[in-house]
Amino acid sequence: MKLPFIKSARALRGKRVLVRVDLNVPLGDNRCVDTDEDWRMRAILPTLAFLHSKGARIILMSHLGRPTRKNEADSLQPVAVYFRNVLKVPVHFVPDCVGTRVEHAIADLKNGEMLLLENLRFHKGEDSNDEQFAASLAQLGDVYVNDAFAVCHRSVASVVGITRFLPSYAGLLLMNEIEHLNRVRLTPKKPLVIVVGGAKTETKLPFIEALLEKSSQVLLGGALANTALHCFGYELGKGDCVPCGVALKKVFHSKKIVLPRDVVVGKKDGSNARVVAITRQQKQLVRRGEYAHDVGPATLRLYAAYIKKAKTIFWNGALGVFEVPAYATGTLSLARLIATHARGKAFGVIGGGETVQALRRTKMEQYVDHVSTGGGALLEYLSGAALPGLEALSHKRT
Repeated sequence: MKLPFIKSARALRGKRVLVRVDLNVPLGDNRCVDTDEDWRMRAILPTLAFLHSKGARIILMSHLGRPTRKNEADSLQPVAVYFRNVLKVPVHFVPDCVGTRVEHAIADLKNGEMLLLENLRFHKGEDSNDEQFAASLAQLGDVYVNDAFAVCHRSVASVVGITRFLPSYAGLLLMNEIEHLNRVRLTPKKPLVIVVGGAKTETKLPFIEALLEKSSQVLLGGALANTALHCFGYELGKGDCVPCGVALKKVFHSKKIVLPRDVVVGKKDGSNARVVAITRQQKQLVRRGEYAHDVGPATLRLYAAYIKKAKTIFWNGALGVFEVPAYATGTLSLARLIATHARGKAFGVIGGGETVQALRRTKMEQYVDHVSTGGGALLEYLSGAALPGLEALSHKRT
């Protein structure tokens, strides 16, 4: 798939450039409070810097949360303050995303300045990909740029519908994502080792199925591993396990699927945490009120052996509840291990909110070849699915 690149656009000076970004970050007390999410906003800075250098008038669009009505808690105004402090250039804000007030604010923009529109989801037309709403957004600009890989799997007005009305391009972040992810999706060096943890079994199963053939091993952790062990008759507490249907059993019986050899069990608060070996003789691994919250040391040694031999590594999803100190060892050890073996020894890619948070806690993210901003979009793209946002760009004449 060939995407039109914003660097190929001509004469951007003075043009109104609508940029779809992903600013769906935790907010509180009228400011950006979660420093673990700062990386997501910094990832779009190269595109903004490029447009600023070209003298474009930059109009930023994003959603935040899942509001059912306009409300202060889901307003993007604090993000405008953040960008103003980081970019050191004028960044204005307007409390709507369409209409006369927005048009006037854009008319007042000087070349190189930026304007952040209010939360797109305050309008129902965004999520329904309403053509009239998309046309209203398009009236605000001369050029459209998609720099929000994380929402490219959504058929929404600001990602898909708007491309019908404007010359449309991919931003620097979006192009960087596709370039790096294609090295896993299309041309991975073998052995390819995939680590999948976390919950959301229903969304991760198609991803595992799609990558199983080209991978050497798929190492499981988190609720996903608990579900697999449950399919084999082990009792680890209810936790996030899902019913084990035919599709799950078929995948989990693959010889390429590697399951934990031991788990750390205990109470949710970390009390009574202890390592329990997984054996054929002992199926009951937890006591009443306990759950399996992490992988144990034997599992880490096993997984490390595969990772050290890998030429391509992909990781999505924590191995346990790493927010609780008693259950953090597995996930943080894995993060350090992958960082150590990426950048030369292997090509390493990680993605997913909690996965990135874990890596950032180790302060080793700079050693991983690519940290993706995507979650669902990341898994769908690597699975070979057609993402609506990318399809809309690839079929668009600039």
